[in-house]
Amino acid sequence: MSLESLFAVLIIVILGWYLSFSASRLDRLHHRVETSWATLDSLLHQRAALAQEIVAESNLDPATAYLISTSASAARFANLEERSFAESVLSESLKLVQSAAHNELLELPTPLLVELSDLTSKVKLAINIHIEAVNATRNVRKKIFIRLFRLAGKAPLPVRYEFEDDVLEPTDLPHSGDAESESTQKRKNFKWNRWLVLPLVLIFVMLSSKGISPISEFIVEKKVEKNIFNGLAGSNNQILVVKVDDTKGSRPQVGLESADAVYVEQVEAGLTRIAAIYSSTLPELIGPVRSARISDIELLAQFGRVGLAYSGAQTKMRPVLAAANIENLSAERNPPTIYTKDPDRVGPVNMMLKPVLLLERANSKAGTQIDSPKLTPWSFGDAPKGETLTSTAKIKWPSARYELRWDNLSEKYLIYFNGEPNMAASGSQLAADTAIIQLVSISPSIYGDKFGGITPFSKTTGSGKAIMLRDGFSYQLTWQRELETDVTTWLSTDGKVANFKPGKIWIFLTDNLPVLTP
Repeated sequence: MSLESLFAVLIIVILGWYLSFSASRLDRLHHRVETSWATLDSLLHQRAALAQEIVAESNLDPATAYLISTSASAARFANLEERSFAESVLSESLKLVQSAAHNELLELPTPLLVELSDLTSKVKLAINIHIEAVNATRNVRKKIFIRLFRLAGKAPLPVRYEFEDDVLEPTDLPHSGDAESESTQKRKNFKWNRWLVLPLVLIFVMLSSKGISPISEFIVEKKVEKNIFNGLAGSNNQILVVKVDDTKGSRPQVGLESADAVYVEQVEAGLTRIAAIYSSTLPELIGPVRSARISDIELLAQFGRVGLAYSGAQTKMRPVLAAANIENLSAERNPPTIYTKDPDRVGPVNMMLKPVLLLERANSKAGTQIDSPKLTPWSFGDAPKGETLTSTAKIKWPSARYELRWDNLSEKYLIYFNGEPNMAASGSQLAADTAIIQLVSISPSIYGDKFGGITPFSKTTGSGKAIMLRDGFSYQLTWQRELETDVTTWLSTDGKVANFKPGKIWIFLTDNLPVLTP
């Protein structure tokens, strides 16, 4: 080989290496933009939800309350084109709350204001990270070789948004010992801020009423609300969690087909028990209702303050339940007209719950607090990459077995229990649109049942592996949840958030790997 040929080969090798390196780097940068935006988007939705909660729990004047509430709703439901303007309006609106925090004449929820300040700091940090990722990606895409060889493919050019420049600054809350003169000056500042924002309110309302702005679609045509737990059209009502027996004697179970999400957890003797989550709709009856377990407290903390319906609890565990962020709706605190007995069943699997009456009675009492869904516990959308054809999945505990079988007709995974179809009392077979097999640590707790069985504890904080089943395929995931109050993050093998399929969600907590069959 001549020297010229050798030199040409060397040039080609170096060019190939450079292009490969540049393509990989560009791919990482695009991924960085996507993840930074996903984080920012989540924080912005939290900010909008928090703004609405502040309005609901304060005595702001009607005009200010209307502006904040409307701008928060617009920010939550705005499409990509109108998102920047909507977030800017919300930022300006929240400046009123910021000023009102120093007004001693107003009753504002101090804990929510502190949360707003902390959240604003997080938003500003997320904005800086997103801007840095966008700038880095755009700089790389400007390079001649990147453009010449089209290494970016069809990926859209990352952009910044105007609202990223006008997010309000977090401020300290006023102290009760502030001097009267200082308080008076702050009230004056609050009035000036209100007059400064008033033109923005008028413009917003005028554009909305005349249909000039796309944001008017939110007011004129209310967008379809989707339930946070199942991703389908529906309302987000108070969260009710019901503990349901999961032994052979409990079948057929009642009302599980109406649950938005279902958790299966291990209890004494290697058996399983269910925590069924309801938010969109409530069936007439749910059951058989059984007792709560220590794993429920950590598991349910990620959803806020839920109403927990159960038959009873061990004496030793009652103080722990009382201290938890849970609204106790047990049979111990409600009459037999709400927790009824099925005469065709034998105890202890004969207790049935009338959930509508339960919530009506609970909400009639002063001090009852049951949250509606605020944070999305999982995201919905297209399936992640890395699928494996999976027709069946077998999940095993010491004394219980579940099997999921893909059904082409219903496009769901039909659920089997101990080798038999898992039928509801309504006559339908229980099925999952998305099933998650979450591998967790299961260890003995300090609690036990009246027969001497040790209650296991399923740890759902920390991190671990999981398998997702949807659309006839399985996906290897990892899950992360640092604090009890954090929602679980589900990530695919490429590090991106793994989307669930809208519909019924079943999550199985186990420490055994499932058996998957193509």
